[in-house]
Amino acid sequence: MKRLVIIAFALLMTACIPIVLSKGYLQQSRQNVPDAVPSFIEAGRTTMADVVLALGEPDSVAMDESWLAYVSRYREGGGGAVLLVAAGYSAGAIGGVSEKMLNRRLVVRFDADGTVMAATLDTTRCSDSEVVFGTTTAPSAPCFDVESRDLVVQDLQRRLMAAGESNLVVHDRAEWLPTHERGLLAVSDRAVHFIPETVQSATRQPDVRFALTDIARAEMRQKLFRSGDAGRPQVVLLRGDEILGNFVLLADPGDDEKRTRAAAKLIDQRLAAVHR
Repeated sequence: MKRLVIIAFALLMTACIPIVLSKGYLQQSRQNVPDAVPSFIEAGRTTMADVVLALGEPDSVAMDESWLAYVSRYREGGGGAVLLVAAGYSAGAIGGVSEKMLNRRLVVRFDADGTVMAATLDTTRCSDSEVVFGTTTAPSAPCFDVESRDLVVQDLQRRLMAAGESNLVVHDRAEWLPTHERGLLAVSDRAVHFIPETVQSATRQPDVRFALTDIARAEMRQKLFRSGDAGRPQVVLLRGDEILGNFVLLADPGDDEKRTRAAAKLIDQRLAAVHR
């Protein structure tokens, strides 16, 4: 009898909760991206104003406004289970959920006069998931780039290669610490670049470029004085004792320090080749 009471108590203290995710657009998603390029968009005739009036404010804009991107995310279903475990005065959970996503992205490109040059619509399917362990929830890296940062990176690569720079490595989600502005960090065989992501903002800092011949070394240092960021590592670009600039690479999700150290190592390798 005593054993049966113990088993019953243990069952009461644990519970497996099934989770079913219904179909539908995510709450923050737009719902007006069709399954084909809209017929009103015609190369050589439709203007940027026409597109914005018809579809609304875009989800992403090129730094030079050469393209607009419209993105929708539709949940096609999914689910999972979470096992709740209680012991004494503490409780925890183990489990996770996964949702199947249908993603659509309409990209409209314009010429210098703001007239449509081309439009493409891409459809992808993938899965987003979250894992629960104890009291911590760990989401997976997003399976789809809602901000269309891949297009921004491609634009930067084309621009720098056209300027004669090669062996480009572009790091997204960089933070340039003198201004705490976010953007792209690019390292070529000739220079280190930082390109802010803000488009046409009064506070936007100009693009930063340091020729490798002007940089003596790159050091890893700890970031100490910004609230909430104590101890976060940063890369400092130096010429003698002069600090030319400093940055950190942000992981989403992941390890900031690992990404930042990898960037510092890359710059050191490029500097060694230049100063050899």
